[in-house]
Amino acid sequence: MSDYIIPENIPSAADILHFVERAKKSIKKTDIAKHFGIKGNDRIGLKHRLKQMVEQGDLIQGSHRSFSIPERLPPVITALVESVDQDDVAMAKPLSLDHLDARAKETPITVLPAETLKHDVKAQDRVLLRVHKNEDGAYEGLIIRRMPAESYKKQNGFIRFKGKRVVFYPTGRENKQPITVTPEADVQIKDGDFVSVVWPDQDSKPQIEEVLGHEDDVNIVSLIAIHNHGIPQIFPEDVVLEAEASENVDLGEREDLRDTPLITIDGADARDFDDAVWAKADNNEHNAVGFKIIVAIADVAHYVKPNSALDREALRRGNSSYFPDRVVPMLPEKLSNGLCSLVPNEDRACMAVKMTINGSGQLVRHRVVRGLMRSHARLTYQEAQKALDGEPTQNAQPVLQSTLKPLYRAYKALLRAREERGTVDFDFPERKVEIKDGRVVDVYEGERLDAHKLIEEMMILANVAVAKALEKVKHPLIYRTHGRPDGSKLQSTKTVLKELGFDLGEIKYGIHPKDLGSVLSSAQGQSQEHLVQTLILRTLAQAEYSSKNIGHFGLALESYAHYTSPIRRYSDLIVHRALVRAFDLPGYETDGLTDDAVRELENMSKHISETERRSMLAEREAMDRYLTIYMQGKMSEEFQGRISGVNKFGLFVRIDVIGAEGLVPIRTLHDDYYIYDETRHVLIGRRHRKTYRLGAEVRVKLVECNVLTGQMRFSILSAKTFKTKKMDKRLSDPKKKRSSSQSKHPKKSGARRRKKR
Repeated sequence: MSDYIIPENIPSAADILHFVERAKKSIKKTDIAKHFGIKGNDRIGLKHRLKQMVEQGDLIQGSHRSFSIPERLPPVITALVESVDQDDVAMAKPLSLDHLDARAKETPITVLPAETLKHDVKAQDRVLLRVHKNEDGAYEGLIIRRMPAESYKKQNGFIRFKGKRVVFYPTGRENKQPITVTPEADVQIKDGDFVSVVWPDQDSKPQIEEVLGHEDDVNIVSLIAIHNHGIPQIFPEDVVLEAEASENVDLGEREDLRDTPLITIDGADARDFDDAVWAKADNNEHNAVGFKIIVAIADVAHYVKPNSALDREALRRGNSSYFPDRVVPMLPEKLSNGLCSLVPNEDRACMAVKMTINGSGQLVRHRVVRGLMRSHARLTYQEAQKALDGEPTQNAQPVLQSTLKPLYRAYKALLRAREERGTVDFDFPERKVEIKDGRVVDVYEGERLDAHKLIEEMMILANVAVAKALEKVKHPLIYRTHGRPDGSKLQSTKTVLKELGFDLGEIKYGIHPKDLGSVLSSAQGQSQEHLVQTLILRTLAQAEYSSKNIGHFGLALESYAHYTSPIRRYSDLIVHRALVRAFDLPGYETDGLTDDAVRELENMSKHISETERRSMLAEREAMDRYLTIYMQGKMSEEFQGRISGVNKFGLFVRIDVIGAEGLVPIRTLHDDYYIYDETRHVLIGRRHRKTYRLGAEVRVKLVECNVLTGQMRFSILSAKTFKTKKMDKRLSDPKKKRSSSQSKHPKKSGARRRKKR
């Protein structure tokens, strides 16, 4: 796809789809242009928009240059298995697709035999399928998971006793309507319990199935997010037994790295240590200012064999999920905190990439080995930083000269390479929640140290090295990809940044990560730094996994894979198996990537991209609720903050230091009738031209905390606003129909208007 930037006045893909759908027939470009009033040179922009939509599969271009909506199912659906034949081929039909027409609901889907066998499905089972069209245009499905047969629908939430009634309040944001429920006879409940509610079938009344916790327990917050997003918590018995049977390895054919002073550097609260690092100056006369570096990673592939119970469960989970009070691991504790944790002074199986860089931080040589290592120290980021600053602790002193100082010099070289290629560097401090005696006592931002960045650069270097190694021998792998930002999003961000006083430069022919990095550098240390970072982050595409390499835009890298955390990411385990197979490393007969897995790499990539997003949403939801609980004790207090978002229904305000964010509804801005300008992301008062824009300083009062949804509401006490001299006629014309989301005119000004008319 070209880097042409589609002008802002060209209708969005959603608007065009809506028009074509309503037409219920093939539509030509001239019909679309006429409907949206597109004339002259703007037709070029429309042409590019339509081309983009065809390439993405949103539209079909037929004969005579006409466009129509493709008849297709969503990529992931719930389906009902109707039959399974003697060859284990299952036929299924979509369920719960109210937005599709009758034909789509009757679409037959062939569930592939291997998938049918793997999940032991039978007629009338409900399954979650990933569907695609084959070469003949028929739908085929791959089973993601088998849905519980006993429940038609399931929700989680809190219950309240209302007289003789038991009322259920869902915690999911998509459905907030309370409903009356019926407890099962053997389920003991009390007011404030967090429960799961099920509908046995489509026509049944909801019933309380299980009590999961109580609102008085602050640890219920993470549990809500875990259940709302369907993150598996309990390991099946065969998985646990398989893990418990695992034993440590002997040296055998592995390379002995036990005398190399490898160390781990992690957070103070880390429980698993899956990466170790070491560096020293290169003694090669041709690379006198270069460095030799080793990044050693726990050898998870040795313990988690392809197609084993452990492997199937790890793929199902996709990754570990991290919450303030707990971790939901991808692997059982025997592995994640035991045999695959590089604890000090213990022999551990590892995969290691040996690398050489020059003084400019460029990768010169690299080699992958399967080894046996022994960590020489477990340091926290704070310990490592103090040692680098000249105050080594007793724990850090023994490895200061042998490892820490050479690592820091190597990091400086890698930093030069990063600056040279130009990357998008975000410096968001990690928010921490302190829980004590069942209460949230503090929310704060963790410090960001050079020690953090040192480890990040070592991991990035190793990830690049293994991607290059596998590419060199043309072996398939799962890449970590990051696409170029969308042109229309870029243009919108450029407009908003200009309002804030930052220039993104010329973007007509695309953009380089260095351009975005330059803006981030300009904002560093300023009061609007967080907002600028957030704006640019929202502009970028989401990183994901794929067997097809499109590079990594944010890091400005042509090839990038995840290799450094197989304890917590299935993608990394796949890369380890690929390395074992590609380079005939010890154990390649049993531990390497299988032919079946190679054929399924793209499907695996899509699945683990989905599980990663699931975890991110759950972690964010939990953090929002913890913040809401913390802020509950500050009702009616005043806070200093900044406008972090502007929408047609109001303003989002981010509180300084704490980082809590809440809504100021537009209906509460009583001094004028405010209109949303989506181009500039501002609210403008129609009468006085008073304008609220992104980044503006505000003083607010907390008026509502909803722990059920993790949302807060503020009222504005004072704000640093500016006055718009001129308004777009489209926005200021009082005869234009008002959006239902806009507030009503104040009575006084409305009376004046009626009098004038």
